[in-house]
Amino acid sequence: MVKNFGSKIGNMAEQYFKRWNSSQIFYGGLVLFGLLNLLTAAFMEIHFDEGYYWLYAQNPAFGYFDHPPLIAWMIRAGQFMFPGELGLRLFTVLMSTASMLFLWKIARNFTQNALLFWGVAFSTLLIHPYAFIATPDAPLFFSTVLFFYVFDRYLKTGSNSLGIALGATIALMFYSKYHGVLVVGFATLANLKLLGKRSYWLAALTALVLFIPHIWWQISHNFPTLQYHLIDSHKTGYNPEVTLNYIVSELAVTGPWLGWLFLYAMAKVKAQTPLVRTLKIMGIGTFVFFLISTFGGDFEAHWTLIAFVPLILLAIEYVEQNPKWKRWVYISAGVNFMLLLIVRILIISPLSNDIKALGIIKGWKNDSYE
Repeated sequence: MVKNFGSKIGNMAEQYFKRWNSSQIFYGGLVLFGLLNLLTAAFMEIHFDEGYYWLYAQNPAFGYFDHPPLIAWMIRAGQFMFPGELGLRLFTVLMSTASMLFLWKIARNFTQNALLFWGVAFSTLLIHPYAFIATPDAPLFFSTVLFFYVFDRYLKTGSNSLGIALGATIALMFYSKYHGVLVVGFATLANLKLLGKRSYWLAALTALVLFIPHIWWQISHNFPTLQYHLIDSHKTGYNPEVTLNYIVSELAVTGPWLGWLFLYAMAKVKAQTPLVRTLKIMGIGTFVFFLISTFGGDFEAHWTLIAFVPLILLAIEYVEQNPKWKRWVYISAGVNFMLLLIVRILIISPLSNDIKALGIIKGWKNDSYE
């Protein structure tokens, strides 16, 4: 009975959107995605993490205690244009919208079905809060998508010009969040032959030159970030519950309905091209890396956000190869969309005052950040 209901709903969705071409579906979805994030960004109270990065923005620099400076620059630039919450989050919304545009351009290696693209995107959970909340995760996700967009083209030509462009995207990742090291490391591991190419070393040199201001900041301040992240932060000793919580949390944020399928897809899709091989190694490697990290301390679920680039792309590839899952992707996306819409309405309304889970966005508003 459930299967028949799923088939009926999935078929209704496909029939409804058949009257539109793929470009109309994609750009219609992109406008909806961007507007929802813009409205949420404009009316949601400041989150305590955002207040922390707002303090960064009041003191422009090439580095800060625990994160690189890009998020501070974004907040400062946004608030130069608009006061209050909208300015604070403006460049986060712009970047998240651009992320989906470039992600779609990569996804066209696997499908021309924009409905499937949005189905998988809205079936996931973790990418949506960081589409409007001003933290380092937003530029990290954007720069990771941009890295794979350029890397895909670089793998096909290996030109010096694309090597320079690749180096610029690497620097952008590093200025966003240090997790970018994992992206570059796993991409290199998946394509060791690139170490013999001059243009790949040109990419490394470009990234290094662009990152020198931050390196100099670290040297000038006795490497506080290395001390914090490698020695002081999140070191609580091994607790089996932490590892179990990690597994449960990642299943939830990758779905929550089809997260298990998307994780399975990363392992199941065959690495028939260098791009797919890179996506598989980077995606699986990231989840395994942070799983192992739970043996030495605690974790935060959003640390795996970089893995959602390969997760989405390989899920699309898997569902295209196994179309029986399409109807369930559409159902999952529809349910998730409605739940996310309800949450967005709640967090910008007075009703959130009575909901304990939404209390993290209350009580941090202060006119001094406008």
